[in-house]
Amino acid sequence: MSAFNVVVIGNDSMNTLGVIRSLGENSIAPIAIVSHTGKSCSVTKSKYLKKFYLTEPSVSSIVDKLLEIGRLFPEKAFLFPCGDFYENIIDQNLICLSRYYVLPNIDMKENNISVLMNKYDMLSIAKKIKNITIPKTIFLNHMNIDTLEKEMQDAAIDFPVIIKCGDAFANGRYISKANNMQHLHELLEQFGENRIIIQEFIEKDEELGVQGVSFGNIQKDTYIPGTIHKKRTSVNSIGSTTYAEIHIKSHGEEIEAARSFIDHIGYSGIFDIEFVRKCDKLYFIECNFRNGAYGYAYTKAGYNLPLIWMGQQSNSIEEKSMTLMNGFSDVKHVIHNKLNPFKWLIQFFFADIHLNFNLRDIRPSIHMFFNKL
Repeated sequence: MSAFNVVVIGNDSMNTLGVIRSLGENSIAPIAIVSHTGKSCSVTKSKYLKKFYLTEPSVSSIVDKLLEIGRLFPEKAFLFPCGDFYENIIDQNLICLSRYYVLPNIDMKENNISVLMNKYDMLSIAKKIKNITIPKTIFLNHMNIDTLEKEMQDAAIDFPVIIKCGDAFANGRYISKANNMQHLHELLEQFGENRIIIQEFIEKDEELGVQGVSFGNIQKDTYIPGTIHKKRTSVNSIGSTTYAEIHIKSHGEEIEAARSFIDHIGYSGIFDIEFVRKCDKLYFIECNFRNGAYGYAYTKAGYNLPLIWMGQQSNSIEEKSMTLMNGFSDVKHVIHNKLNPFKWLIQFFFADIHLNFNLRDIRPSIHMFFNKL
């Protein structure tokens, strides 16, 4: 195994497992810190792990464990967060953790990423960038019932609308859809005093995901090897990809828009940006400052984002298309009578990339099958 020291931090999910496999399949055995309180954990069954630690999902326990491990390394280790919760912890403790880790950042300052994880602030910046369009949006600092209807008229927003909490880690409801003004008022009461985003509802033709790697303001070199075209998403988790096509390419409207956003904010690390397309119009939805659940698909297509961020891979982009499936999640479309079982079986057997089922690292796959299906 390589002499690189790498720490992966996340929960028991495909995000975490995908990064572990991306590293392990290239002879880098990571240490995993997994916040998990159950009796058994799938990702810790991976043969690629050097060592793993289970922690409580709390800020103090995670930071303490990161510092404890970090002090043992002879030089800085690479740190990969595999969820928004973990990225937020790292960003808010950037100064102390950067003594021991190379980690995602914006200008190496604490809270710069955490601020942009709030969709209120993220969309406020995105709408100012020349080649990015966001859905028609109203930003509310508080719920002013008297002016809301007028603001919607001024913004030319018709029903239905999407209501989102602008604060990433606020308590209460996160996203809802309102069909009329009375329904909107009822839903707003459930959001409490949080900052609110109201957006036009886009009846999308297509949902796209763009993952890549950037190296911050110093290099201004954002590497994006292609686009995920989502065909099916989870029946349980909004927007989570279960079946898709990955188109490896170096150019495209969504790729240029993603590059503009990342270069504008000066981010360094792996990112995952979501867009939707309606007719010929592309809309920016959000950016996640970490790998997405389908990040492993880029690895299997020949573009290993964790290695690229570590400076260990630099592939030229050769255009191709492949299909990917998260089988254990996607089969729920069959279970819920949303998809013909014979069609699903054909797609399963002919998928080029399987995100969870993996004969080379079978134990996590078996565990997921019996515990998460």
